[in-house]
Amino acid sequence: MQVALVQMQVLLAVLEHGSFIGAANELRMSQPSVSAAIKTLEKALGGAVLNRTPFIHPTVLGGKLLPHARATVSSAQALLVAAESHFRSEE
Repeated sequence: MQVALVQMQVLLAVLEHGSFIGAANELRMSQPSVSAAIKTLEKALGGAVLNRTPFIHPTVLGGKLLPHARATVSSAQALLVAAESHFRSEE
């Protein structure tokens, strides 16, 4: 099983915006790309992470993943900030 950072970013964005279109706009992706990322994530995990009706919300599995997805995305962002800071200080 492989889970990509972008899939976690997409999951969080979909839940934050309550829509695939809102997530796509935030992430500068197409809506079909957002849908594909969620489908690929669900396939890798072996189950649905989102309930899509009557509104988008996490499944039980999705709810269990959210704290880990948030921590992973936050850590990845911190890594990029640290790298940028390092290279700025060398100038």
